[in-house]
Amino acid sequence: MNNESISSKQAISMIALFVIGSTLVVGGSTAAKQDSWIAMLISYIAILPFIFVYARILKLYPGKDLFDIIIELFGKVLGKIIIILFTLYAINLGGQILRNFSEFTQVTSMPETPQIVTLLFKGLICIYVVKSGLKTFGKWCLIAIPCIIIVVIFTVILGLKDFTFSNLFPVFVENKSLILTAAFVNFTFPFGEIVLFTTILSALKPKQKIYKVYYCGVSIAVAIIVIGILRNILILGNPLYSDVYYPSFSAIRSIHLGDFLERFEGTIAANTLIAGFVKTSVCLFAASKGISKVFNFDDYKKMAFPCGLLIIATGLIIFKNTMDMFEQIDLYKYYALPFQVAFPILILIMAEIKNRNNISGDIAIKTNVISPSN
Repeated sequence: MNNESISSKQAISMIALFVIGSTLVVGGSTAAKQDSWIAMLISYIAILPFIFVYARILKLYPGKDLFDIIIELFGKVLGKIIIILFTLYAINLGGQILRNFSEFTQVTSMPETPQIVTLLFKGLICIYVVKSGLKTFGKWCLIAIPCIIIVVIFTVILGLKDFTFSNLFPVFVENKSLILTAAFVNFTFPFGEIVLFTTILSALKPKQKIYKVYYCGVSIAVAIIVIGILRNILILGNPLYSDVYYPSFSAIRSIHLGDFLERFEGTIAANTLIAGFVKTSVCLFAASKGISKVFNFDDYKKMAFPCGLLIIATGLIIFKNTMDMFEQIDLYKYYALPFQVAFPILILIMAEIKNRNNISGDIAIKTNVISPSN
């Protein structure tokens, strides 16, 4: 049990790295062009009430993860059906993220390397981490998050001389519907995906504030992402910012100090590996727990390898190429929404009703015990 106990700082680091994920490289939705940073902030505001929903579910059932709560609320049959759906979502998301970073690696640095090689390499590392336990994973995230922040600050400082502040204007150049559409995409990718932490944060040490963990983790990630988006816009400008697949990589690649110091895009590649590894690992944690709950296994770590292979296989077949990968982001926001919004709200409503009924029942019992008999 000690191997599954994590501190609030470790959990905050996990959430921040998870949200950053591939967003720092892809740059979020670029459809809003120079208003992309505004769309990102709108989606951040939109996710805040749902963060409360995710945290509240766990708060009502201390020490239990989402799958335990689902079984208790919906029973074994219906509960396991819902768990299977969540598990499939986690596997699908893990496959997408793994393929995101495989495509990035192939496009930017190793075009001749087959996809399966990169997928296997990254996937097997994630399997190893999940089998090592949450505590080990949490410690690693606590070390990794400062590296991400330092790299972002470093690239901003290096890019100052290339900043063109007129690239940010005019503000609201796109119509409001386009900005809101971009915000909707950002809501489902990456913010809504933190619903998967309802399968992990039950491992928080006693007396840790789960609301604080969720809000701090997401807020740190948003600050880093927005800084990255502003950096990319200031360096690339439009239409280049919205036309390239990997704006962060393109922006950093254009930075150079004189004729002797350049090629800083390697720092972005390092950030990509770190954040992508964390995000895929969280998906694997969730999938392994889901499968173990469905088949009544005591230790979810036994499911890390088969679930990891499923994620690797999903990553191999889910997209045809880089262009197809970006086109399917529009589809993702629709089938992800039930898991990020509808199911959590339904679960919270059921949990609140049952919790109030239990409190009412306890009060009635106590009243009967202390009331004098006739």
